Amino acid sequence: MVTDSAASATAFACGVKTYNAAIGVDDNVQPVGSILEAAHLDGFKTGLVATSRITHATPACYAAHVAHRDSEAKIAEHELGYGHPLGQTVDILLGGGRGFFIPQNQTGSTRKDDLDLLAYAKSVGYSVHTDRKGFELLRNGLGQAAKLPYMGLYTNSEFIHISTLHY
Repeated sequence: MVTDSAASATAFACGVKTYNAAIGVDDNVQPVGSILEAAHLDGFKTGLVATSRITHATPACYAAHVAHRDSEAKIAEHELGYGHPLGQTVDILLGGGRGFFIPQNQTGSTRKDDLDLLAYAKSVGYSVHTDRKGFELLRNGLGQAAKLPYMGLYTNSEFIHISTLHY
């Protein structure tokens, strides 16, 4: 009777009512376009910013299309355009959840495969940063470090404590 954050975020992002745990898909598990994707296709710059994992249900619904919210490794891929029906649609990704972007053999990984999405992101033009120094370069707009597309993943897993990022 009560929806979860995945279904409600899909409704907000895509304008489609769906089942609990759905990420950017309808009741038949078919991808539905989001407002972020529409903005990108119309030439706008887009971004996802979260103090949680960037792969968490709420931000995920704007840039991923998977059957279940726990498919965070696949959500990470979609957020970078890897295997996404429209390709790369997000210009700025800021948040936690780095573990879903690094291969299983690296400390802190939560993936079950050897896909290195940080390397992939760099190969498709993202400026990739994983620490406070990279965040400060973005804030100060310094050179190539602040160019778009930009990905900042500041923790391996859960929440970012804002106090670690501000001055």
